[in-house]
Amino acid sequence: MVIRFYQWAEREGLIDNLPFDYGEVQTGRDAGFLDHVDERGGRASTTAVLLSEEAREIRYLAKEQIAVCHESLSNQTHQLLFELMVRTGLRQMEARSFPDAYIFDPDRRRDLTPGQRIRVVLHPRDMEIKLGKPRGIDVPYDLMQKLWVYTARSRQARANNHPQGEESAQLFLTERGKPYTKDAITGIFRSLSSRVGFKVEPHMLRHTYATYLLWSLRKSKRFEGDPLLYVRDRLGHADVSITAVYLHLINSLEGAVVMAHEDEIDQLFRQPVPQAPEGQAI
Repeated sequence: MVIRFYQWAEREGLIDNLPFDYGEVQTGRDAGFLDHVDERGGRASTTAVLLSEEAREIRYLAKEQIAVCHESLSNQTHQLLFELMVRTGLRQMEARSFPDAYIFDPDRRRDLTPGQRIRVVLHPRDMEIKLGKPRGIDVPYDLMQKLWVYTARSRQARANNHPQGEESAQLFLTERGKPYTKDAITGIFRSLSSRVGFKVEPHMLRHTYATYLLWSLRKSKRFEGDPLLYVRDRLGHADVSITAVYLHLINSLEGAVVMAHEDEIDQLFRQPVPQAPEGQAI
């Protein structure tokens, strides 16, 4: 609305110049990018309203590195925290404040089918979200199953260890039943980096998710939306030009480097979900 206001003001001669520039991105689709963009053969002109920043290298994990990291995490809570971040693109603060209330047993939902992705709406009243804006993420069915088993078993055991008996809303708790702090998450990844022999930082998981997802959607013949907009919405970016950085990344890489599709990443984490003991419901 603000962009269109300035465009109207320029047409009416109320201002001499627009207070923003235009940039081009590759959309990967012929239509349906944004209302205010000009489509030209798969490329779109979009407004660049953000302040210029120094270009930073985007570091992400190769498929083999993801597998090594997951195998190196012996702590179940740390494993699931890692998996949630790399398969949904959550920021570190979002993952450690992710509410236990968002987890449910997908097998009891008749509207859900094994193998599909489950839309979970994040809200700032429940957790920490950058910019404080609600957004939806898509959680793989098998991951929701594992998180449900975790919350019914391991998490409850940890919650019972709280020294003062306090209850926390967060899904992931320390062995003493307390929510993870930023320093604690940093420590987990520092220790992981030491074990695997290469640097692993929380934000690299978000970059990994975005890179493989965007690559996969652009190659998919079944996906009907715009890949760039889908990834933007899952990541919660304020402007699509931020998400477009990943386009430049995958366009500059050899196909063999980013050849793993999203389902290949999912396959790394697929394993039988533990069942409840006989006579005990999860």
